[in-house]
Amino acid sequence: MEFGESAQDAARRETVEEAGFEVGSLTPTGVYEIRAEDASYHFVMFAFRADAARRVAAGGHHVDAVMEALVDEVQPHPTVMRILNDAGVARYTARDIEEGLRRDGILMRGFPVAAAAVTV
Repeated sequence: MEFGESAQDAARRETVEEAGFEVGSLTPTGVYEIRAEDASYHFVMFAFRADAARRVAAGGHHVDAVMEALVDEVQPHPTVMRILNDAGVARYTARDIEEGLRRDGILMRGFPVAAAAVTV
């Protein structure tokens, strides 16, 4: 997040910059602390669920390709698996998530937002 920027504004900006998409309304789904076991990085991620997205010409410098698929048809990074599970859009097994995090040397704590408590 940039100084004075809300988490939602940062999510919108980063989605354009990183993936080349503009998103509709955002609903917060959780906050995650992610760090390396070797202490080489440590960050906090705010997760949101967008109601719509559309490709834009600019942006997307960290994405090689975009495909449309059911969430159960892809095998994302284990941190993304946990975030998708918490958002209620996937059901990856806890075993797969924990094995992936351990394999990649990642420590992750999640603080999902209860659906009833979400206000935008």
